[in-house]
Amino acid sequence: MRNRIVRAALQSVLITLIIALIVGGAAFIVTVADDDSASLSYRSIDYEATATKDGDLKITQRLDYKLRSRDDEDGNTKPWKQLYWRYTLDPSNLIDITDIRVRNVDTGQAFTQTEFRNPNQVGDTSWDSDYANRWYIVDVTGGDSNPQPYEPGSNLAPNTQPGKRIIEIGWNIPATDNAKSLKIDVSFTMRGVATKYDDVTTFQWEPIAKENEVPAGKVTGVVRFPEGTGSSGAPDASDPTVPHTWLHTANTNEVTRESDGTMHFTVYDLKVGGYINVIGAFDSARAGDVARTAAGGRLQSLNDEEDAKARYAADRKRDSARVTVMVWAGSVVLAIALGIWGVLGALYTLRAARYKGNIEYWRDKPGISPDSAARLVDVFDAAGSNIHHSGKLDDRSLSATVMSLAVKKAIALYPGPSDLYRDFDMAHADPAAIAQRIGRQTRRVRAAQSTTTVVILPAALAVPYDPRRKTLELSRSESACLDLLVDISRRVGGPVFDFVQMKHACEDWKTGYQSLERFRTTVRNEFAQLGATRSISGYYVLPAVLETMLGVACFIFNLAVAGNAVAALCFGLPPFAIGLFCALAGVEDVPTPAGQEYGGRCLGLRRYMVDFSDFTDRGVPDLALWDWYMVYAAAFGISREAIAQLAKAYPQVRDSEWLDGHASDSLWYWTYRPYLWNAGYSGSDRSSNGSTGDFAFGGDSFASGLSDLGTQISAGFADISSTISAAAPSSSSGSSSFGGGFDGGGGGSGGGTSGGR
Repeated sequence: MRNRIVRAALQSVLITLIIALIVGGAAFIVTVADDDSASLSYRSIDYEATATKDGDLKITQRLDYKLRSRDDEDGNTKPWKQLYWRYTLDPSNLIDITDIRVRNVDTGQAFTQTEFRNPNQVGDTSWDSDYANRWYIVDVTGGDSNPQPYEPGSNLAPNTQPGKRIIEIGWNIPATDNAKSLKIDVSFTMRGVATKYDDVTTFQWEPIAKENEVPAGKVTGVVRFPEGTGSSGAPDASDPTVPHTWLHTANTNEVTRESDGTMHFTVYDLKVGGYINVIGAFDSARAGDVARTAAGGRLQSLNDEEDAKARYAADRKRDSARVTVMVWAGSVVLAIALGIWGVLGALYTLRAARYKGNIEYWRDKPGISPDSAARLVDVFDAAGSNIHHSGKLDDRSLSATVMSLAVKKAIALYPGPSDLYRDFDMAHADPAAIAQRIGRQTRRVRAAQSTTTVVILPAALAVPYDPRRKTLELSRSESACLDLLVDISRRVGGPVFDFVQMKHACEDWKTGYQSLERFRTTVRNEFAQLGATRSISGYYVLPAVLETMLGVACFIFNLAVAGNAVAALCFGLPPFAIGLFCALAGVEDVPTPAGQEYGGRCLGLRRYMVDFSDFTDRGVPDLALWDWYMVYAAAFGISREAIAQLAKAYPQVRDSEWLDGHASDSLWYWTYRPYLWNAGYSGSDRSSNGSTGDFAFGGDSFASGLSDLGTQISAGFADISSTISAAAPSSSSGSSSFGGGFDGGGGGSGGGTSGGR
């Protein structure tokens, strides 16, 4: 209990400090941005963007710079020589940038391309004569100190599959101490920004990303669509033949649209951290040969997404405007009262979750299913445990249940891919013969380490009410797990399959989540009907939530309304931290009297397995129970500790002949037998001076090299469960493509950021 309290206190303080630093840093950035002394800024930026039928975006931008005087480290005036923009090339939204042109609007001079040169390494006179009035492009993915040459269009080659790259396009200007206005025109083509769906072709263009550190007084833009994609009729959000556009920005803005779909926008006072991105969609019937395509319709979901973002932005502004005045004295009294309530409630739940019985060790099965055992032990562990366990509950539950099916001979588990067993009748296979055959070839030994093969045995393939299946005596959770495996086997095409085949078979299994959810529902119901726990979260959750909310409210009020950062810290952070502590310290479920009895058995069994090698009164019955010990070790997340203890207690496991002759029918046979392939040991080449503690693969060193079946199955099914869930159909939620701009979040093609040297 003490460990959980200390951990909760440290976590709550750390999280609170991190949040304070983040908010403080954000406030600092806002303060810096409000300062009109930024050395580099834009008086205005004017964009013209035209989408092409082939999925490209032709961009022209006029940049009106304001350059203030600046000093170097020695206090001398440091002139401006180089200005640039950076864009992110990403195969998912921007393949390349080509057709680059740069022109000085004030002089009318067109810049020519040159190689990158660091202006800090060139004197002013040489710079003006040899490098000024030229533009360059480099790859700065590796950082500012490692610019690499980049050829525009190089990412367009058919065999090129690039990752994300950061490209810098810059222009060298004559050495300039300061300038009230310096206008530069830059044009280029963003290649492969659009994705073509069945109904519409869409793009998301981000001319200015949140990471941009150069403020702009005003930004205007015109976004046009390919000829023939417009409509003179009334706008219809669901009509794919009508161009659709959305503007995302948190700043004050104006948006107008023409009948052909052209959008005009103006964004005012774009500070450091401000962003602009535009989402566009036009009729796919009017699109050409777009490089990136996707099946299905997109317009409806896009409308729904933008509607949701617009509502969220509006709600946030409205909520901020409705913040009411709170009295400091009242907030302190309320914080103290809620804090006392929450702390006492959390401490009560911790005491209620402790085991109160007198069972120290338990050698038999605990009398409940592996899944229920895993869930019940987690209830006790929530109050604190000295025994470390690994793995998430759902993964441990599923792997232990699968292993339980193997013990009950509903299934069989073998190392390696199913291809290793093509020549065997796996329904009646001899594990020892299989192990000996695999061990003869290094290739097979390596393959056996790559995955696990599952064999559904004949009795398990019978319908649930068949007498053959009844003889298996499965619990509800085991039966549900078996049904899930049988469903997967039908997807694979046979009762013998490995985890790799399972994953591939489940990747497009649209209804697979239903089978997985049936299993999860069954195990939850099985545990609930056991009556082993009850929920008492109300003792601490409500005061914790109220205390945290009070802290947030005090912080927001004092900072946003009163403008007092010190008061925000003093009145907002303490109740927030106390509420967070209560939420982290308390436990939701505690054991009932029945749970205390079952829990004592489970905790005693776990301690017995962890301390197994310390007992001297072990015998054949203990070894016979190790099939079930391995099952519950997986449920408790102590598989590695358990196999280490068995290796210490029974040195016979280092003898392949002994394993083949006495343990080939056990679940733990395949835990130890594969290691002997790698070690090159057999019963005839044992060291004469080996012991349970010092031979090369004995004790802990043995366990570290073993095939941990519980962990393997847990990891395998975690991956498969994730795959099944990912294949499930998702639901979407609604902004008009004909409204104004809103704070819909950053992202999109380019992700433009700028700077100067």
